[in-house]
Amino acid sequence: MPATKEKFFAESSHEKHDYKEERNWAINIDDLEQKIEVIKDEKELKFLQYFIDKLKQDCIEYVRLKKYRSQVDQTRQEEHFDSETRLSWQQQVSSVDTATRNKHIVIIDDLNIISRRFEELGLDNSWREYLGDDRERIGAWAFSMGIPTQGAEMAEID
Repeated sequence: MPATKEKFFAESSHEKHDYKEERNWAINIDDLEQKIEVIKDEKELKFLQYFIDKLKQDCIEYVRLKKYRSQVDQTRQEEHFDSETRLSWQQQVSSVDTATRNKHIVIIDDLNIISRRFEELGLDNSWREYLGDDRERIGAWAFSMGIPTQGAEMAEID
């Protein structure tokens, strides 16, 4: 049976946050792609499509990192570590936390680049205001955008 977005989301750490109810966000990446279809300038279209595709991949990688961090935590809870193994685990946690934080920054940068270009081209940019500047909210949005909807894609995250 293929994994569902709802099942994966229910198992995620974002379930703890107030944003759990927003599984159906008012804006998603497909909406951004639809908004750029009106662009006649091929160079502008390619530029925006590149950053939208990049945003998709960054969201998927964000989910991978969050899931990996959860697995690391689970391992820690299930095993007893000696001091050397504990140090290795702490380094692993630090490394994945840094990677996750950096990916989160990249996603915000992607959103801001796309948003500025939308504004310059006179496209509806209200979606960026909707997402706001709250890092937790943007993280929850990115997490939900990075969760595949089909079982085959879910295997890529494992």
